[in-house]
Amino acid sequence: MTNPHSPDDMASGTVVNVDILLATYNGAAFLEAQLDSILAQTHKNWRLVIRDDGSTDKTPEIVEAFRARHQEKVVILEDEAGNLGLGQTFQWYLDNESWWRLVVDGSYREWMGRQYGT
Repeated sequence: MTNPHSPDDMASGTVVNVDILLATYNGAAFLEAQLDSILAQTHKNWRLVIRDDGSTDKTPEIVEAFRARHQEKVVILEDEAGNLGLGQTFQWYLDNESWWRLVVDGSYREWMGRQYGT
């Protein structure tokens, strides 16, 4: 029996791509287990978009090491906006239809500067 809620719709041949948004802040104690859990998912068509909120622990180093091992799957968003909190960290993603263009062409930082005065 197939799962009617599966990301892979085998009947139509459609594969759903999933963007996982991960906001981090001083989560080094739990971050490696969380990243391992994401890697262990059975659905493989995903991209992990990470934005750190100004961690002072080892979180940035863990994130960068993970990105180095999985470059094709991980995007790290870097800006000077500081600690925005979970509610605003990915607001640009939800508000902007062409968010990926913002990341690829570098205008993400400009957009963040306009939004948060950085």
